[in-house]
Amino acid sequence: MLNINELKKIHDQIEQDLLELEVIISEEDINYPNFTHTFKKVNELWDWHEGEEKFLFKKLKEKGYGIPYHPILFSCGKLKRYKKDLLEALGSGSEIKMKEALTSSGLKMIKNLREHMKLENEILYRLPKECFAD
Repeated sequence: MLNINELKKIHDQIEQDLLELEVIISEEDINYPNFTHTFKKVNELWDWHEGEEKFLFKKLKEKGYGIPYHPILFSCGKLKRYKKDLLEALGSGSEIKMKEALTSSGLKMIKNLREHMKLENEILYRLPKECFAD
C-alpha cells in the first residue's frame, strides 16, 4: 500500500512544479520549452499519483475505512479538462491562444491541484497509521 510519507513527497514535488508554472504564466513572453518541460513533469507525476490514489482508495474501502472519495474524484475530472485545454492551446501554435489558456485554464489547474492535494492530505492524515499497513 502507498506510504503516506511517499504521498506527501509527491505532493511536494508537484507543488514545486506548480510554483514554476506560476512563474511561467506571470511572464510577459511565454517560455515554451520551459512550459512544455514543467507541464510534462506535472502531468507525469499527476498521472502516476492518480493511479496510486485509486489503488489506495480501493484498499482503504476494502478495509472498511469510509472516507469521502467523491470530492477527490470530482476534482480529478476538472483537472483533466484544464489539462486538455492547455494541450489544445499548446498544439495550436498560437501565442495568443496559449497565453489565454495559461491565464485561465492554467491558473485554474494550479488552484485546483492545490485544493485537491490539500483535501487529500486532510482526509488521509486523519486516518490511523495502521490503515496504511498491508
